[in-house]
Amino acid sequence: MDNIDLKFEYSEEKFKVLFDLSPVGTAIIDYETGIFLEFNQSLLNSTSYTKEEFKKLSFWKMSSNNDEIQNKKELKETNTLCSSQKEYIKKDGTFYPVKISGSLLSKSNEKNLVLVFIEDISLNKEYEIIFNDSRELLGYVAIENNLQNTLDKIIDFAEKRNPFSMCSILLLDKSKKHLKKGSAPSLPDFYNEAINGIEIGDKVGSCGSAAFNKKRVIIDSIDTHENWQAYLELTNKANLHACWSEPIISSSNEVLGTFAIYYSKAKKPSEFELKIIENFANIASKAIEKYHYNKNIKDNEYKMEQFFNSSQSGLLYIDENRKLIKANQRFADILGYDNPDELLGFSMEKFHLSHENFIEFGKNNFTTLIKEREKFNISYELKRKDGTSIWCDLSGKALDSNIPVDLSKGVLWTVHDLTEIRQRENELKKLNELAQSLTKSQQILLSLFDKGDSVLFKWKNNQVWSVDYVSLSVFKLLGFSKEEILSSKIKYEDCINKDDLLRVQSEVENALVEKLDYFKHEPYRITTKSGEEKWILDYTVTQKDDNGNITHFIGYLTDISEQIKNQEMIFHQSKIASLGEMLGNISHQWRQPLSVISTAATGIEFKKELGLLEDDEIIYNMRSINENAQYLSKTIDDFRNFFLGDTNIKSEVCLRDCIEKVLILIQDTFKNLNIDIVKNIDKELFFTCNENLLIQALINLFNNAKDALVQIKQSSSKRYIFIDIYKENNISKIAITDNANGIEEKHLEKVFEPYFTTKHKSQGTGIGLYMTNQIITKHLKSEIKVKNIEYLYENIKYKGAKFIINLSNS
Repeated sequence: MDNIDLKFEYSEEKFKVLFDLSPVGTAIIDYETGIFLEFNQSLLNSTSYTKEEFKKLSFWKMSSNNDEIQNKKELKETNTLCSSQKEYIKKDGTFYPVKISGSLLSKSNEKNLVLVFIEDISLNKEYEIIFNDSRELLGYVAIENNLQNTLDKIIDFAEKRNPFSMCSILLLDKSKKHLKKGSAPSLPDFYNEAINGIEIGDKVGSCGSAAFNKKRVIIDSIDTHENWQAYLELTNKANLHACWSEPIISSSNEVLGTFAIYYSKAKKPSEFELKIIENFANIASKAIEKYHYNKNIKDNEYKMEQFFNSSQSGLLYIDENRKLIKANQRFADILGYDNPDELLGFSMEKFHLSHENFIEFGKNNFTTLIKEREKFNISYELKRKDGTSIWCDLSGKALDSNIPVDLSKGVLWTVHDLTEIRQRENELKKLNELAQSLTKSQQILLSLFDKGDSVLFKWKNNQVWSVDYVSLSVFKLLGFSKEEILSSKIKYEDCINKDDLLRVQSEVENALVEKLDYFKHEPYRITTKSGEEKWILDYTVTQKDDNGNITHFIGYLTDISEQIKNQEMIFHQSKIASLGEMLGNISHQWRQPLSVISTAATGIEFKKELGLLEDDEIIYNMRSINENAQYLSKTIDDFRNFFLGDTNIKSEVCLRDCIEKVLILIQDTFKNLNIDIVKNIDKELFFTCNENLLIQALINLFNNAKDALVQIKQSSSKRYIFIDIYKENNISKIAITDNANGIEEKHLEKVFEPYFTTKHKSQGTGIGLYMTNQIITKHLKSEIKVKNIEYLYENIKYKGAKFIINLSNS
């Protein structure tokens, strides 16, 4: 730098040391010609030129963007070359991404000099490539149900990122001992056939070893590595000389298979290639787990159809017009028909005693079932084929699209002939007369329960529900012996789930107040001796003294856990749809604080070298770095708590704090899309629930509003989401409103149905709002509604959809 007259306040020697040692490519160029007058080793390293070669180059010609005129104009007007991203040309003619910035220096020998910084940002671009590939592939995984297509898609992406590679996915079989072909279109057929079904082991190639040891195996030379010596004839024929393999691990930490990259020459992986291997193996695990999950659903649907046909309960499907479109043989038997096909197409009016009876039935329950999609139970008198009537217990549930029958709306009714039950009730009432001592004839009758699955109990009407009698079948239900129950070592009340106990006790109190002869508990949960949770259906009759006071309860309990599981099966699809969205949120969430940390650190180093660093500035920047590091740590905890939190734990949740947690999870994505969130929160309101479930429901609503705003062409550039929290009539309310022009009226009643969506299939599966409705209504025992509204904000008229959650702690 001896031939350049730079007028710095500090010594030229210090500047030269900083200049030469900077990890960022740095140069001084001639303003007019762009010729490099001085440059450091970092710049030579990134471009692969020698020092003599570089002196002949022009800064203005090395960029792939021909923007010399614009850059000179910018320097002349502002003395600064603003930071921008370009592609730079290496010596071999290839391009690599750089970030360029600079400033105009003083004149020397009538020349304008420019100090430029040319930073290699290849690593940033590599992360961007991985992120974009992950987002696109996860979107494909979400909508594609064919596993082979998904695995082929992953391989296609991987090979495009490694143009000279051959990639392979192998799947671990059911025995967990052998690998079978998943997808390997670029490998020779003879090679794929030879390794299909290979047994895994500690030193079996790359994939066999990776699956066996559950860790990555990098073999850069197949020809010399001990793992491949038994297979050299095969690999030489296929011209394979390097193989890197990553085990595909499930969410439960089990090996599902392997993802491998082969090369036709010995080769070590770069850091970028290692990241690619890990990333594609992770995406493959999501695809494989989804396939197994969907397969289980289909198997369960088949089992449900088999259950429908063989069920000992009458089952029938009724469409929204109250016409019967499917029934099983048991229902035909109950009504005296030979075949269920005789019933198809009949209006439900045919089975009612009168037209008025039919109309009243529709008003009281059927209409409510369709509109509110709630469950309904009733004891009802139906007309049989021969004109006689029969009392039945009817349980109705609104259908969804997962029921194995082609219905969009309707109700599944379960029908039980109460004739036998009422006979049993009469038999139980007779037991009241013999409550003090069981005779031999009573024991014969009660042995029906001892040998069956239902359990017969007789409790005293006292504070501790003392047990006078229990059938031997209690062991099948609870795992406790009859003696343990009768000795009061185990109290049945203690087996009832704490969340259900108050309701069960309330139903008993109501029977006492009303002096009922018979009542039925709503299904509740119990915990067995082994800790297993079961759902119970409980029918109870009462025993009274001569004054009509209830002295005992006699009831029989039936395990209905399988029926409950079948009804709730769909809920387990919950968080799959949001995984890609959350990955995007995490990326946005970290970008800004990482940038602040990087800027602060490099700034301290630069000023230290120039002798400009002050103690106050060190303290300020260290505090900034620490605050941003703490922020990153907190975001990790926030996302971890959201995905891994126990959904069974309830607590008193501050709604304002809950909203802030949601906004932390989504804020950067929304900011990137220019969506403003306007909060209107009256005061601190509290609601007892599982906070993670409420957060999940709110995130679904925010993402639904975001997707609507992105799709709509706004008349103005403003995009808004309004969040209101307030109390009305002792009900805490959360309202989320957008300005995306609302939902078509014909779709308003369908938005909470599963798999219903107005979006393109690449943008949504229709599960989000359904899941939100399930969380609010089933788990939080509250209510959610949606409507279109028009409103003014800052004197501008908008139209949008408004979702209102009514939270009730009752």
